[in-house]
Amino acid sequence: MCKFSVIIPVYNVEKYLNECVDSVLAQSYKDFEIILIDDGSTDLSGDICDQYEREFNCVKVVHQNNYGLSEARNTGIRTAQGKYLVFLDSDDYFKEDGLGTLSQIIEKNNPEVIINNYYCVTENTETLCSKNWKFPEIINASERALIECSDARNIILTAWCVVVRQDYLMNHNLMFYPGIKHEDELWTPQIIINSNKIAFNEKAFYCYRMERPGSIVKEPDIKKLFDKIFIVDKLTEFAEQKDRKKCRAVKQRCAKLITGVIRSLVEYSDTKSYKMLMDETQKRIGILCYGQSIKYIILYLLCSLTDVGSVSKIWNK
Repeated sequence: MCKFSVIIPVYNVEKYLNECVDSVLAQSYKDFEIILIDDGSTDLSGDICDQYEREFNCVKVVHQNNYGLSEARNTGIRTAQGKYLVFLDSDDYFKEDGLGTLSQIIEKNNPEVIINNYYCVTENTETLCSKNWKFPEIINASERALIECSDARNIILTAWCVVVRQDYLMNHNLMFYPGIKHEDELWTPQIIINSNKIAFNEKAFYCYRMERPGSIVKEPDIKKLFDKIFIVDKLTEFAEQKDRKKCRAVKQRCAKLITGVIRSLVEYSDTKSYKMLMDETQKRIGILCYGQSIKYIILYLLCSLTDVGSVSKIWNK
């Protein structure tokens, strides 16, 4: 068993794939495998994957139909032989020594989960996400970890900023939910809240490319908001199975998610599904009462006195 399995879902990223894979191969720490999941690419991405597998023993390639990001990651999880799973999107890349830093954290603390600082990349500029990193080295109370991550302004809770011990992941059956967008928003809170030991890594190595044309993150799609509402429902159901502190922490995360939905509503006011989206959002404003600051209560009152659509229009003026 190697120390790390680097799981890279691949779909039509021939322009970025070499930089991505080469950044892993260039790591000074070498006890890793790379798993490339070609999710039905129609460009040369699949061929590039096969070339890496032929040249490097540490690279494994799985070709599958286009099932989406969640199923591609799940395939990677099922294929992985490493003790820890590291997720890397195929249009992003690592800085050198990232895996070495993670190995040192693991040897010292043996955490189930590591949450990492990262760089935001725009054109040729790399900007450290959190320059004022205030997280402790270790948190044993998972509800505290989730609340602190949710409150942090510049931390995105995504699969790629989280490193997970494989046995912990499999014991809790924490796979990605298929067929939804923003699947990380459902997966990551469950990863954190089920854990008994969470480490924080201030030394960023992940480089997140923010402005790629055609990126799933950038494409406008009303399904994203419906899926966020679905995620709020699933997380609320998950929260109800936990103790009081953990339940509240998860619902605080849900308050942040539904706030994002309300703010984005106006962008879809001209679509056929807008009325349904507004109605479904209105039904869930009660979760705002679990928000950690007074702004959530104010937002709840405004949405109660008017409606979420009106609040969204005012918010975006």
